[in-house]
Amino acid sequence: SGSRWSPARSAVSDVECAGARFVAKGAALRCDELAVGPVAWRAAASIADAACVDLTPPPRCRWPKIFAHDANAPRETDAAMLRLDVNAVRMDPAARSTELRLRAALLPVHLRLDQHALRFFQSFASREREDQEGGSGGSRSSTSDDEATVDAIGVDAATARSAFFQLAEIRVPSVRIDYVPRDVDVAALRAGNLGEALNLVPFGGVVVRLQPVTARGVCGWSKLSELAVRSWLEHVASTQAHKFASGLAPVRSACNVGTATKALVTTPLEFRRAGRRGGAWRGAAHGAAAFVKAVSREALGLGVTVAAATTAVVGGVEDAVIPRQSPREEMPEPNTLREGVRQAAATLGRGLKKAATAVKDGPVRVRGLGGDGPAVMASAVRSAPAAAVAPVAGLAEAVHRTLLGARNQFDSQVDGTRRGTFEFSGEGSGLLDPTDPDPDGEEH
Repeated sequence: SGSRWSPARSAVSDVECAGARFVAKGAALRCDELAVGPVAWRAAASIADAACVDLTPPPRCRWPKIFAHDANAPRETDAAMLRLDVNAVRMDPAARSTELRLRAALLPVHLRLDQHALRFFQSFASREREDQEGGSGGSRSSTSDDEATVDAIGVDAATARSAFFQLAEIRVPSVRIDYVPRDVDVAALRAGNLGEALNLVPFGGVVVRLQPVTARGVCGWSKLSELAVRSWLEHVASTQAHKFASGLAPVRSACNVGTATKALVTTPLEFRRAGRRGGAWRGAAHGAAAFVKAVSREALGLGVTVAAATTAVVGGVEDAVIPRQSPREEMPEPNTLREGVRQAAATLGRGLKKAATAVKDGPVRVRGLGGDGPAVMASAVRSAPAAAVAPVAGLAEAVHRTLLGARNQFDSQVDGTRRGTFEFSGEGSGLLDPTDPDPDGEEH
């Protein structure tokens, strides 16, 4: 079972994410209360598997799981995804005051975000922060966490929220990050917002190693989480920022072509050294075939990436010129070149229809109502941006759909499999099926 968050709670109308659900499987909790000794009580909790599921239906949803265990990382049999050990140490027996000692360990995780999901979580967090600052009694998620602690250890909610951590040790070995942009805020980019440049191209397969966090003398769960996140961000920014550059699609394509070029030289030598049939000549043929396949795949992939970035930029301009009345329609990913061409024709037709509508509702309508020359000219000037940008946006999307269909057909014919537009690494399903709200038929 799990908790569900929906956009209605965020009170943001332009968030194009249908919500998220946190699913946990195999949760266990043990609490011991000790009458004597330095430890007042101790608790141990574990979750066998957990995932955060995107409730947005396809094709708008790129990945069903937003947060899950990293399937590329080794995992011991029956290893819990999350383990927590909490000890409450008596400091003043007369006042019954305690301080907590926390140990938390999380397995390597895979974080897959698209721009819609990221906006949803940002709006959700901002709404929760506003509720806390407004004195509304705290957010739903933090209240539920505190109440779980209250029920487990038998203290009041105020004590749980003001818990003092004498010592806290948090270990998260690594996080694999994939990110998919959807559109670009051209106004923010022109204003110098460098963060908006991340929405030009997708990046993925970025594995960052997180150092263990040890904290002493921290008051409150929120302060502890802020300290841990700040420590990780500072460590990643100072030691692993280059990994994000190598995760960009164009850089990754260049690396793959370089690897294929190296194989073009080393494969004949390996065939000759191993004494395989055909020797160096057959090895050269194998290396040349692998090189051509790699170059063709990366050329199509790079074309898809550039076309997607162009579509995002032009789409941002179109949204600025022609305000959207409803969320942008998402089409399923084409499997073949024929499907891509069919979708390209549909998108180009929509762009031309928008341009014709802008002209019809502008100077043609004014002329039909008996307007004079200056009025018709003024209406034409007002309608010109919409009439010009709509076909360009349709053309950019048409090129993107065509290249996407060609790339997917090439992958299916060469390798027998089709990779998704934004698949950067292994997509193991793990132990938990997040689409099942209750995998075991029981509540946890």
